[in-house]
Amino acid sequence: MVRWKGWLAGLLSAATLAGALTAFATPKAAEATHATVAVKAPDLLFSVARSKNSNVLVYELRGGNGAIDVKEPVRAKWIMLEKDGHEEGLTKLEQRAYGVKVLSASPSEAKIALAALPDREVTVRNGPDGPEAIMEIDGVPSRLESIFVESKEGIFPKVKWVDVSGVSLADGSAVTERITP
Repeated sequence: MVRWKGWLAGLLSAATLAGALTAFATPKAAEATHATVAVKAPDLLFSVARSKNSNVLVYELRGGNGAIDVKEPVRAKWIMLEKDGHEEGLTKLEQRAYGVKVLSASPSEAKIALAALPDREVTVRNGPDGPEAIMEIDGVPSRLESIFVESKEGIFPKVKWVDVSGVSLADGSAVTERITP
């Protein structure tokens, strides 16, 4: 189980970063929403939805001609579905909660850590079916597809739980893990 630092869990929601499509609570709805976002983000690796609103954070693989950008292999941006669907970059505060730390990078593969899940190494690469993010989900090597953050809003917002969902690399089955702070 991932150990969350209290300040990080608080930062996630304090920065208004802990809400999104309640539809992500069901795998079928998550699949449909993931596909919708993919249309707007052809280099989509995975997405983050929140219980707070319908805005979605997407992580995209950067590069060209089949090679990964070694300086910035992954870019995160908001799809502002609460408004008109326009895109926005992350603020500095959002970077602290949802940013990416590059651990290593080559033109064929990069290893990253997400600020919200620093103990989970994610390998990003161009897979046979397009960009993919590989990480262990519930102890199973999987292709990460989506993350859903459930929070309790208020004066001191708090992350209640995080669901990480993907597909097993071994057999293609759905894999989900609930992480609690």
